[in-house]
Amino acid sequence: MSKPPAPSDIADKFMLRMPEGMRDRLKTAAEENNRSMNAEIIARLQVSLDASKSATEKQLQEMGHITALTIIDILNIIMNSGDNNREEIIGRFFRDYVAKVKESKPESDLLKFMIENASKTPS
Repeated sequence: MSKPPAPSDIADKFMLRMPEGMRDRLKTAAEENNRSMNAEIIARLQVSLDASKSATEKQLQEMGHITALTIIDILNIIMNSGDNNREEIIGRFFRDYVAKVKESKPESDLLKFMIENASKTPS
């Protein structure tokens, strides 16, 4: 009976060219962290990719915050306009806004929250 392949035998492989001296630096770092060079490279790539994802999520949150502040400013202008149809104008604004956001297929939790709650406003 044959032995099943080791995980490293079936894992994706990628040839990599490194600038001069980088291999030695990776070897030293791997030894300091009690890892193989492969494990050191994987760990460092994972940290880099996780940091990039977190930065993108933070940017989306900040954009959502700015959007919310802009909407609040618009609502304040409408409320202070003295127009007798304020409620109708606000209702129309939210219906139009929600329709536009739904078309864009939002990914952020903030936009999903805004859509769900704006959709509950009476017509």
